[in-house]
Amino acid sequence: MKLLIISGRSGAGKNTVLRIIEDEGFTCIDNVPASMLKDLINKTKVRKSDKGIAVCIDSRNNSSNLENFQAHLLDIDASVDTEIIFLDASSEVLIKRYSETRRKHPLTSDEIDLRQAIDLESIRLAEISDVANLRIETSDLTPSELTSLIRTRVVSRKHSAISMLFCSFGFRNGIPVDADYVFDLRCLPNPFYEENIKNLSGKAPEVRAFLDSKPLVKEMFTDIVRLLENWLPHFDKARRHYITVAVGCTGGRHRSVYMAERLAKHFQMKYDHVIVRHGTAQMQHKKVTINNSLGLHARPSAKLVELVRQMSSEIKMGHNSSNMCDAHSILELLKLQADKGTTLLVSAQGVDEIKAIEDICKLIDSGFGED
Repeated sequence: MKLLIISGRSGAGKNTVLRIIEDEGFTCIDNVPASMLKDLINKTKVRKSDKGIAVCIDSRNNSSNLENFQAHLLDIDASVDTEIIFLDASSEVLIKRYSETRRKHPLTSDEIDLRQAIDLESIRLAEISDVANLRIETSDLTPSELTSLIRTRVVSRKHSAISMLFCSFGFRNGIPVDADYVFDLRCLPNPFYEENIKNLSGKAPEVRAFLDSKPLVKEMFTDIVRLLENWLPHFDKARRHYITVAVGCTGGRHRSVYMAERLAKHFQMKYDHVIVRHGTAQMQHKKVTINNSLGLHARPSAKLVELVRQMSSEIKMGHNSSNMCDAHSILELLKLQADKGTTLLVSAQGVDEIKAIEDICKLIDSGFGED
């Protein structure tokens, strides 16, 4: 039997993950007392069509249950394939999410405000966090990105198969807190100082060719591969099936993107579950105001989607960075309900990201040819 335990601080995305897993065929139960895990497993009848059981255990448990979580975990029969997924986000992001939804945090009271409740939650969940198989930092993830990540890394992963995630980042934006390995690429030649390629991303053929030609880059790549190939079997023996490798440069735009893509391509030849994630900080952003009289209705949305589908980059639009939609979908654009005068954020990530944003803003500024 497969058992997924979902935990993490409130507001980090546990309910979203539970819904995703339920949609994928798991029997899901929210707010399970940790002391009841053993009885729950023994008494729950799972249909043959179900993939397993998923439970959410978080700060709503009493203190005793959480303090003895690891002991309750040991009570589960060894034949049960148990995995713990711990979701978190920065305290600032969690406060913002609660402020936007106006929901009550489970630990707030007349004596404990929201900030104190979020800090207290970290302490109460430490026992679970320490033994998590997979930690996911959701501060910069949209709901659709989180959905894709769970389906790829958790649901689709075969039993006992290693799942590798290579993520790029910029040191100026901070190191990913969910990384198992972090590699600093700032010593490598920087394409930013090459005028003809500085505005391209690490995915662009011109940037790849520049970095491929540098012996130091090849040496760094070889050393990282050698280290990972040496230690991955030991992670596997220790039942550490989720490995997150973060590679960083100054801004997270050229060297880190290049290296994450190259490493992923190498390990995809050896492992079935290898994915790449690039930090949203290295995406191109620009604000644009809708100025045609009827706003972003069906006809302008269709024109916008037609333009977007000619581009290679991932394009998103929204009212702010935490509320973005896929610009390839007319329906998603209509959901923005962007009337005349609405300011939208356009984001692009890919080999033609700068041109993509320029062309999209040009179309919007033209009023879609309506006025």
